[in-house]
Amino acid sequence: MFVRWLNKSAPFFNAATPFVGWIDGFEPQRNEMIFERKQPSCYSSEGFSQLMEHGGNHVVLVGFAGESACLSTMVDAFHRDHRIVYLKDASASHRLIDMDAGDVHDAVARIASLYGTVANTDAWIANETQRAESVL
Repeated sequence: MFVRWLNKSAPFFNAATPFVGWIDGFEPQRNEMIFERKQPSCYSSEGFSQLMEHGGNHVVLVGFAGESACLSTMVDAFHRDHRIVYLKDASASHRLIDMDAGDVHDAVARIASLYGTVANTDAWIANETQRAESVL
């Protein structure tokens, strides 16, 4: 599923600007869900929130920007007893004031670990493959 932030008063999230487009190579396919939100957390989308309440409550989170959308979604999920795995190496963060983007992203991952699982993509795939094989 894809969740994007739309905000009429912001240049990067305004549907009337070119910045609202999907990142090349990461566009949703016809069979994938798209939710729109008005706040940083994915839970600010009513559709996303309902899906999580009724459809499983365990997701893998990747995205941009870690310091806002990803972190706020992790906190909201934690308070709802939903399980989130945040793939640090498949996400990115902006620079903040006197911190470069890499330092911000490292801090986000450390904070996110208080609210869910933080993993690298390869480790998560290996873990999921091992778990699936043990079920068979």
